[in-house]
Amino acid sequence: MKLRADELAELSGGRLIYGSRDNTALDIKTDSREAGSGALFLPVVGERTDGHLYLSDVVKSGASIVFTARHRDMKELKADEKLYGALLKRGEAISVISVSDTIKAIQKAASNYRHKRLSELPVVGVTGSVGKTTTREMTACALSAEKRVFATKGNKNSQIGVPMTVLDIADEELAVLELGISKPGEMKKIAAIASPDVAVMTNIGSSHIEYLGSRKNILKEKLRIVTGSKKPVKLVLNGDDELLSKVTRERLPELSIDKECVGDIIYCGFSEDCDVRGLELELRDGRPEFTVAFYKRDKSGVLSKEPYKSFRLSLSTLGEHTALDALLALGACEACGVDIEKACRALSGFKSLKGRGEIFEKDGIKVINDAYNASPDSMRAALSVLDSISEADRRIAVLADMRELGKDEAKLHEEIGDFINEEIMYLDGLYLYGELARHIGERVEGDIKKRYFDDLESLYGFIKEEQRPGDVILYKGSNSMGLSGLIERLYGEG
Repeated sequence: MKLRADELAELSGGRLIYGSRDNTALDIKTDSREAGSGALFLPVVGERTDGHLYLSDVVKSGASIVFTARHRDMKELKADEKLYGALLKRGEAISVISVSDTIKAIQKAASNYRHKRLSELPVVGVTGSVGKTTTREMTACALSAEKRVFATKGNKNSQIGVPMTVLDIADEELAVLELGISKPGEMKKIAAIASPDVAVMTNIGSSHIEYLGSRKNILKEKLRIVTGSKKPVKLVLNGDDELLSKVTRERLPELSIDKECVGDIIYCGFSEDCDVRGLELELRDGRPEFTVAFYKRDKSGVLSKEPYKSFRLSLSTLGEHTALDALLALGACEACGVDIEKACRALSGFKSLKGRGEIFEKDGIKVINDAYNASPDSMRAALSVLDSISEADRRIAVLADMRELGKDEAKLHEEIGDFINEEIMYLDGLYLYGELARHIGERVEGDIKKRYFDDLESLYGFIKEEQRPGDVILYKGSNSMGLSGLIERLYGEG
């Protein structure tokens, strides 16, 4: 990002009320403690605090530009004695832009930036209930075989994160943007900002069902990713997903989507109806190896019996679900016209992200860190990975609550227990943290060693004393449960 104060004022519909028009922002910060030299500080009004309370601190810390929705002109700036005193000490080196609403202003700025300055840039949008970030990174990795690719950094996939990300795009040849939502109406807003040419959808699970009511509502909300572009958006869908596999051009109207919004639909997965299909899957100590086959459709939509091209792909990631992520990434490459053989070579070197199925060893203990977040689908996938590890003295699962699952949260946790009974062959220990996770253990049968914990400190003490070399330990739970911090305490950085 490199935008002057006058450019930001024009893009956001705001007014420069103090400082030089030439001051330049290199990044955007919403945390006043991080808003140092070269930063645009965006004060967000939240449930707990108002970022405007820290404007004077940000000015003192050296930020280049600040937005404000609390000061309309110089008169109101002068009336704020603490802020104006800080401004006077900085002089022309700090710029203040007045806007009516800071979040709407940054969204407007990003939308104008995308449509006026990045109008020719191809954008791939990635959404879904589970696996968005890994699929985003795999897609960026595969596309980078031929293109200079910009990708969303960290978890900036929200109503604020997406506009911050769009404004960060510079001279890349293609962008891969993650779009996340939790409530009705959110996708339409960020899709209008990102304006994707290709939309990748990983799955439709139970994440955020508390706010959206049903999986069908989640599907309808996620599909609004295609409404932000002025031209038809190519859809790359998980063809193994119960709901996404049934998304056809004919069904779009009943899902509240205009047919004109959608171009080609590419289904990816291991099912026979997929255009980009995985065949002959093997797991080698948890790591997938499979053939990627591409099929053509005739004018009536019938798939050819034989693939027109295929490649063998070995991944260094863990679990069958990462093979599906790779297929979606290759579907995006097909939609963008990137050479598939080169993309496969790039994907073969892809490494798991921290907290999302990464595996490391410390003092003879093998750790599977999948603690960044959790849903029923990803919980089952993580347990399957643990089950597939061949060399282990003991296999132990440390599972914490899955959050934001709505009124069926207890039942969904019980179903994880049923899954362990029916599908997991090798499990020696099950350590459960949280009130909801208790439902998992109460459902599990057999002689698996089970322990229940109500706080992280007691869980930490137990694992520290109990673990030993030769163990393989999976950590999985919603991010708010704090398992990532527990892992750092137990093993450092890995």
